[in-house]
Amino acid sequence: MKSLGGVDGFTLIEILIVVIIIAALATMILPNLTGFSEPMRRRVSKGDMSGIVMSLEAHRLEVGKFPKDLGALTRVPEQVRGRTEPYISKKKIVDPWGNPYIYRYPATLEGSVKFDLYSTGSDGADQSGEGDDVSHWEESRM
Repeated sequence: MKSLGGVDGFTLIEILIVVIIIAALATMILPNLTGFSEPMRRRVSKGDMSGIVMSLEAHRLEVGKFPKDLGALTRVPEQVRGRTEPYISKKKIVDPWGNPYIYRYPATLEGSVKFDLYSTGSDGADQSGEGDDVSHWEESRM
């Protein structure tokens, strides 16, 4: 800080340095405050659905058929001897937006093969795998 004619103040360089430091701190801290970005949530949802699909296939192989709902994956099936753990945890059947994944067996939607599995996305509205929904059968939506 220089004194010019008895007036104290900051130089332009000092102000620019402070602004740069604040901007750098904001870019480091802001993503942590806002949480997941929308593309990241979509990627997490796709990863979750991959795990659910593997659990569904394991259930089909051990029990002989796909379950009626995803809740069946969170329980140990009585008809399978030796299995002591459920196929998947209850936390994994909820999408990153806090909504349950939609699962239907047999499949009713075009594009899915054996069953329908998708997330309702950020708006929480079931659009049957369309709109902002994230489906396990359509890779281009990731």
